[in-house]
Amino acid sequence: SRVGKLDPRYFPLLLDVIDQGVFTVDPNGIITSFNRSAETTTGFSPEEAIGRPCREVLRSDLCDQ
Repeated sequence: SRVGKLDPRYFPLLLDVIDQGVFTVDPNGIITSFNRSAETTTGFSPEEAIGRPCREVLRSDLCDQ
């Protein structure tokens, strides 16, 4: 049954309707997704942020946790 499962194609759309800045990173701390609220907060567009290390974009030690 597919009830309760989110089709992965909708993930980017879901991220963009959330009011909070949301991003994901891979195990190496590289940003893999970045929503519009994160863009507004940081000044980086998703195109600029995705593929870069979290600590470069956010300038925070939270990326190391």
